[in-house]
Amino acid sequence: MFGRKSKPNPTIWVDGIVLTFDLKHSWWTFTYRGLDFISYESRLNLPLQEELDSILANVSSIEGEMKSRIATYFQSTPEIKASSGQLTHVNIASFADSNTVGVFWTGDASWGDMAVEFTIREEQIIDETWGD
Repeated sequence: MFGRKSKPNPTIWVDGIVLTFDLKHSWWTFTYRGLDFISYESRLNLPLQEELDSILANVSSIEGEMKSRIATYFQSTPEIKASSGQLTHVNIASFADSNTVGVFWTGDASWGDMAVEFTIREEQIIDETWGD
């Protein structure tokens, strides 16, 4: 009641894309063609629109492989619904430096806090990290 009002998150518009800096977490977010993008750093090197389109195409082309890896990971735990997994966002923090992005998946309540990040370069998964 007597607290200070929180500051609004800074927002920038670039070529029709609304970029927002989350003050609480110190990261950038934006949505492009229905997919959420995040840079988990206070600096943002925004890919060109052609590069964003390429990222979307690459993610789409290996979506089946990501789903297959998720199913394999949960194969020994039938109480977890691997099929409920969904892509939540793409981390572009390393795109400018290494041409890689992190593709994050989570699932329904059966997954609990579990998530997986697939690191991709072009149309290949080069790493995967599971954790909660």
